[in-house]
Amino acid sequence: TVTVTITPKEDNTPDPTLTVILNLKGGASYSAVVPASATVTIADDSPPFLQISALSTNIFEGNPYDYAQATITRWGDTNIYLVVDAPNFTCTGTAVSNVNYYVSNLPVAFNPGDVSHSIQLLFPINDNVYHLNKTITLGMVAGSGYTVSNSTFTTTLTEATLPTETV
Repeated sequence: TVTVTITPKEDNTPDPTLTVILNLKGGASYSAVVPASATVTIADDSPPFLQISALSTNIFEGNPYDYAQATITRWGDTNIYLVVDAPNFTCTGTAVSNVNYYVSNLPVAFNPGDVSHSIQLLFPINDNVYHLNKTITLGMVAGSGYTVSNSTFTTTLTEATLPTETV
């Protein structure tokens, strides 16, 4: 028998949970016995780090049931309870909050062990006024006990009202 020690190194940066797989291969004079591999996970103890990792690219003003879904991913320490609420998001672009769209389904709770959440976040408001398509750029702001990436994602709010026309 032999003991193989896996020693994680502290890099002081948030990472996703890492996996180490040790495989035993047979050689010319011996063969590997089942099970021939072992797996261990390394949980990161760095402060949590959140980022928006996806956002629906388009929502349609004419469908009140349409929405832009955002995916939020957590790196670092995933063994603590964490809450993300409206003040932790930034919405910029040509669309105006509570005029062209509204934000819903907040707060989002990350329970211990949760790595990501996909939430229906941005919903269109049909104002029945013609204007060009608008954009909503979603970002995040650090909160109590966690940092955030500076990445942003943009969705297009597609106009539903037809322009006036002379006949």
